[in-house]
Order: sequence, then C-alpha cells, then structure tokens
Amino acid sequence: MASERSRGPDGGDAGPARHQDPGAPLACFTARALVVCPRCGGRALVAPRPGVPVPRYCTDLLFQPRRLVCAGCGATAEWEPRTRGSSRVGAVPGGTEDPFFRRPLWLQTRCAGRILWAYDEEHMEALASFVGARLRERGGWRSTRAMCDRLPAWMKRSENRAEILAGLERLRAPARRSSPAGRSQQGISTCGTTRRKAARACASGPPRSRSRCSPCSRPPRSMPARPSGPTERQSDHLPAGAAPDSRRSTAARARAGPPPTTRRCPPPRPSSSTRSSRRADRDRSSRV
Repeated sequence: MASERSRGPDGGDAGPARHQDPGAPLACFTARALVVCPRCGGRALVAPRPGVPVPRYCTDLLFQPRRLVCAGCGATAEWEPRTRGSSRVGAVPGGTEDPFFRRPLWLQTRCAGRILWAYDEEHMEALASFVGARLRERGGWRSTRAMCDRLPAWMKRSENRAEILAGLERLRAPARRSSPAGRSQQGISTCGTTRRKAARACASGPPRSRSRCSPCSRPPRSMPARPSGPTERQSDHLPAGAAPDSRRSTAARARAGPPPTTRRCPPPRPSSSTRSSRRADRDRSSRV
C-alpha cells in the first residue's frame, strides 16, 4: 500500500497525506500472526510450516499447513486444513483470534469503546497508513474482499483518527515483548471468542447451562409469590366492618370490573304448519 507523507510547519513528519489502496484482502496479512501461547501465556508465532511452497495467490495462505511455536516455553502445535469430500476447507480470517488455531491475538487493545487488533507489525503499519491519511484513494482493479473497504465504520471516521493512531502506537510496545506481562490487558478477554462463536462458551471454561442468560451468565431471577390476601392499599378502600373473606371478594370484584352483560337469544320462530293451525283456531273462535 503506497502512501505519501506530508511535512509539518516545522519541517517534521505530519503523517501520511495520501493513501492508495491496491485492494489487498485480509488474507494477505495472515502469513504471520502473533498469538497468546496456550501453555505459558507469552507471545507465540503462527507461521507456515517449513518446506511449504510459496503460494501463488494470497488466498492460498488460508490453506497452507501452519505451525505454532513459542520461544519462551517451547510449545508447538500443528494445523492442517480439513477435507470435505474432494475439497479442502481453509481458515476464515477476522476477529480477535488467529484464523488457524483460534488463539487470542497478541496485539489487541481497547480503542474508541471497541477492540483494535492486528496480526503482526505489517498489519499494524497498513492500518496506520490508511487511518492516518487525509486523502484515501482506490486503485483501478479492486477485489470485492479488500481489507480497507471492509473495515468497520468507526475506523473510517475522521473524529476517531487520533484515538486509533494512539491505539496502534500502544500496540508497538507489546509487539517487541514476549513475556506474559508485556501484553496489554486493557479490558481484553483471553477466552478467544470470535464474532461467529460469540454465543458459545469459551474453550477454557465449563459449558454454560441453558437456564442461564448468555450475556452475563447469571441465574434467572425468580418472581416473588403474589400474596393471597388484599394489600393495604386495596383494604383502605373497603368498608371497615367487612370480613376478610368479603374483603377479598370485594377486591376481586373491583379488579375484575362490572360483570359482562348476557345477551338473550330470541325464541325460535314457529314453523308454517304451526302458524296455519293457529290461524284456523282463531277463525273458529271468531265464528262461535
């Protein structure tokens, strides 16, 4: 990503003035990833396995076998893409975990009320050049999965530029350290829950029960039992000499309101034969 830097009034560097985005996707920055070691909690490196050929396209990085190595405790782990039928299933980048081992990223910090993260130093420099530029330009041919186009809206706003650049500057110090104490712990969860697995339990903790709410894992509150008798406020409006049973019935009638009106159905209409017989009876009585 090319960027031109401007000079301040005193001749110093005032940051990048123009940023030209070639349209590189996020997969191009997954060649190296700094993660938290699963054994000692220090800095570990996720990189392609030695002897793997150089990929032709950047998206091939998501299908390369990986190896996790920690220089502090010597922990190692291997990763290979899964197979589904005759095809391979690669990793999915994005979130505060590395796309291969699903370990929490080493470079992440709180920024503008959200979490700012990066895979390695190269990823940090790309973000800093885009956020700090006053003029952002796009290249001719672009991929639909370009990283800069898919950045969240809060990282593209000019009012957050200074805070985001300060957050990236805070990540430069942990990038040079490898001990667990050198990692920034500004309200960052180490359970490694990504956006797609936010509703699942953390891998390091026990599974959540269905009776507990997912955001805070608190047991559901039990509703207090409703008193059988009337409250003081209801009894104040009742007659003083009324018995407790009559009080409850009167309060219940007051809450229920007036009884519904019953609609009476009209009597059935007599048939034609009945009407003719009645007419004949009236004629006989009139003749007599």
